[in-house]
Amino acid sequence: MNIPNLNKLQSMLSKWSVETPDKGFYTCRQLAKKWDINERTASIRIRNFIEAGIMETAKFKVKTGMVTRPVPHYRIKP
Repeated sequence: MNIPNLNKLQSMLSKWSVETPDKGFYTCRQLAKKWDINERTASIRIRNFIEAGIMETAKFKVKTGMVTRPVPHYRIKP
């Protein structure tokens, strides 16, 4: 297989696997920025909220750099 076809195939596969997070879902990094705290503190807060039943979590496949991977997202339960 020549390189242009390989590049075309890779771009098609990466587009298919990327998901758009549902409305209201944020990553830990985004929540830390919103709450104006560091990521470690946000992670602890999120874990406590999930244990208390206040927040829910879901994994969405997003592109981070050159890689598409599942990233946990969080939102306050409606």
